[in-house]
Amino acid sequence: MSLTLSIPRRALKHTRVIHIKAFVRGNGLWDTDAYVIDIKSADLYFPYGNFRVGALLHNLWLRLTLDRQFIDVEANSAAVPYPGYCNTIDPDYKKLVGSSLVKSSRHALKERIGSTVLLYPSDQIGADISDHRIAGFLAAR
Repeated sequence: MSLTLSIPRRALKHTRVIHIKAFVRGNGLWDTDAYVIDIKSADLYFPYGNFRVGALLHNLWLRLTLDRQFIDVEANSAAVPYPGYCNTIDPDYKKLVGSSLVKSSRHALKERIGSTVLLYPSDQIGADISDHRIAGFLAAR
C-alpha cells in the first residue's frame, strides 16, 4: 500500500536510510550487515567544518557475526557530525561478543555497551537488526 498524496506544501529536511542484509556463511554462522546514512537537505555549519546539501552527515556500518551468540562485531563510522567523539565508540561494539543472541534485549545490550547505544544512530540499527536476525533465523529453520 502506498501513501496518499500530501496536500500541504512541504519541504524535505532530513533523509535517513537504514539497510540491513542477513547472510548465512559456509561455516553455518550468520552475518548481519547494516548501515545507516543521514543526509540533510540544507547546508549545516559546525565550528570544525561544514556539511553541504546532500553530504553524508552519518555513514555508519555494523556487521554482526553470530550463531546463538555474538561471535564477532565490527563497526565503522565513515562519516560523523562530531569527529573525535562520534567515531571513537566503534570499539565498544566488541563488548557484545559472547553475549547470548537468544537472551539479548535492548536492555541487555545497553548493559553491555553502556551509553554507546544512546549516543549513536546505530542504536536504530541495533534495534532493527534484533528484529531482522530473529526473522532470518525463523525463516531458515
